[in-house]
Amino acid sequence: MDRVYSMLGIAAKAGKVKSGAFLTVQEILAGRAKLVLLVKDAGSNTVKQIRDKCASRQVPLLVYGSAEGLGQALGKELRTCCALTDSGLSESIGKLIYQSEERGKNGENED
Repeated sequence: MDRVYSMLGIAAKAGKVKSGAFLTVQEILAGRAKLVLLVKDAGSNTVKQIRDKCASRQVPLLVYGSAEGLGQALGKELRTCCALTDSGLSESIGKLIYQSEERGKNGENED
């Protein structure tokens, strides 16, 4: 499991992550979402819904990883998106994603 997924696991254990499309949208609309993650293999309806909500509420959105990887990191089944509700964790995870993209990992597992 890579560092992004490890940090997501920590955030989930701290109760700072809401996962799944319905709960993610609720967090965006309530103004509690500090960062939204959307997986690369999300369905087109989910992508449109999450992107539109993030754009309208000015919530940062990053695309990273797979539904299987996100679900595993959160201790759940497949998950296509999640909302992080803590500013510090959101910033840390965002930086890790940008660093992994710069290294050319693009959401792939680091071994």
